[in-house]
Amino acid sequence: MRVREASFRDRYSIYDLIDSLHNVPLKSPEEISNFNKVLTEYIKNPNIKIFVAEENLLDSVEICGFLSLFIKPILFYSYNVCHIEDIVIKDEYKGKGVGAGLLETAINYGKRIKCKYITVSIEGGDPMTKRFYKACGFAENSLEMKYYL
Repeated sequence: MRVREASFRDRYSIYDLIDSLHNVPLKSPEEISNFNKVLTEYIKNPNIKIFVAEENLLDSVEICGFLSLFIKPILFYSYNVCHIEDIVIKDEYKGKGVGAGLLETAINYGKRIKCKYITVSIEGGDPMTKRFYKACGFAENSLEMKYYL
């Protein structure tokens, strides 16, 4: 398995991974156009990194997961922090080190650009997801609250 920064040519694989997570496929040309626009903006934005994990197959390369990392400046303290927005792994690759490889890449990138720490929010407090992050060295730190608009 190899991890690299995503490019626009990875859009179909990233879309399929997001679709598998949310199970709400984009159908209309407008939705697909919007997805492509947002992905292009993410890829061009220096404060967002998308990493993809690739697996070599017999005659092709398959993207088996991705992670999006947002770099956020903290004004009061004058440093940056990273936040993992999404990490999605194809079902058949779960438990095979793909998530850990993506996470290691994100952590190394955060260290390289001198971020203070990396955060991640776990929707619904999924116990398996919590165990994964704890096994990778993350610690529960705070309660996140939301106000839906």
